[in-house]
Amino acid sequence: MKVYTKRWLEIIVAIEGVDGSGKTTQARLLVNRLIDNGYDAIYIRPIFLLVNTISKLFFNNNLASVSPRRSRTSKTNQSNTHLDIVFLPLAYIYASVTYIFIRTIYRKKVVVCDRYFYQFFYDLCGSNCALLINRFPKPDVTFFLIGDLDLLYSRMDSSFDSQVCREYYYNVLNMYSIISDTSRSIRINADKSKEHINDEIFNNVIKL
Repeated sequence: MKVYTKRWLEIIVAIEGVDGSGKTTQARLLVNRLIDNGYDAIYIRPIFLLVNTISKLFFNNNLASVSPRRSRTSKTNQSNTHLDIVFLPLAYIYASVTYIFIRTIYRKKVVVCDRYFYQFFYDLCGSNCALLINRFPKPDVTFFLIGDLDLLYSRMDSSFDSQVCREYYYNVLNMYSIISDTSRSIRINADKSKEHINDEIFNNVIKL
């Protein structure tokens, strides 16, 4: 059994992809595989982590989703609304506090994120999200699951997800392609089998 002792601080692994790309499946498979190999790993959904932690402590339940995606997908263009501008600073602060929370609470763990804050920022400000993304702290490695949009639609379980217009998913995939051009990002073909994808992700993580 291999014991994770390489770093004092945790490693943050982000798995990104639009709905139907298999990001949740891959995040959970990775955590289970890491644990089986002696790593101290944990699965989280960063966007909901802080608000749900607070709600469990004080209200003993989870609050509703804080994601602005429904608002973004209902728009016919990518321009900012006044509502976006009002909530943007608060959303950025929320994301920053969540990042600090992850780094503080999950020390010495491999933290596997089922989606990071990239699509969250896109939903807030559309194509102008690059400025936020470039300034926001990065995971130690990000895997972008990018595949054929027709295939991804066929895999979507949620009726809401499958009814979202193609333009929205196309723009998100385009954003992923642009921001994945960094040394800490790895693109993976989401059209491959889940076993092949899991092997590729796992083998890259244990090299960190």
